[in-house]
Amino acid sequence: MYLRDLWWTSRQSARAQTEHEEMRQRQEKAKEAREARKKQQEAEAERRRKELEEADRIRRAEEAALRRKEQEGPDRVLLEQMRERWAERDALRAREQAEQEEKERQALETARAWWGRLSRQQAEELFAAVAELAWREEKLRVEIPESPNMAAHFAYGVPVYSRGRHHALYGIVRPCPALVSLSPQLSYHRAFVRNAQEIQEFGETLAGRITHLEVVLYPLGWSIGLRTGRWIG
Repeated sequence: MYLRDLWWTSRQSARAQTEHEEMRQRQEKAKEAREARKKQQEAEAERRRKELEEADRIRRAEEAALRRKEQEGPDRVLLEQMRERWAERDALRAREQAEQEEKERQALETARAWWGRLSRQQAEELFAAVAELAWREEKLRVEIPESPNMAAHFAYGVPVYSRGRHHALYGIVRPCPALVSLSPQLSYHRAFVRNAQEIQEFGETLAGRITHLEVVLYPLGWSIGLRTGRWIG
């Protein structure tokens, strides 16, 4: 009796330790992803700061040259022309920045509307179906994010990675059809959508493999009807 209790306790403890380790790894991966996004944002901010510094340096140099020229001999027409060019250049840069920000805002709004079609349960069913398919096809465990984050460079789909040391990208869950043209790198990865109706919305825009899943939730567990993926293009 003592030996059986000891064996049961050890087995339970081992399972708890494994679950704890998996949770710790997920937390570490999430932390790494946040740090990577933060570094990318900081790098972009640093790049813009340097661009502004360089533009200011050029302007100061040009103004100093003109001031020297004025001292040598007034040339107000040339000075006015230079100032007009500076103003036009600044206005163009401001317009381009505003246009880029507006494109990003519209893309995010489109992506939110695309994901807004799903209830929380439907989204959970889809991610669970992708995880089960990965195990069925490749005996591969994938990480299902607790709080899925859309990736702009993957048409605002959610990237899913394998567990373990390599942490490889397995596929992109539900990229937005309207934004595929803005993400050419998406064509090199496998994409997953819920059903045939969603896959039709991509038309011929995605030159990659799309797998659509029909997911049904029964009281005793998951049931997945896999529809054959197709190569488009």
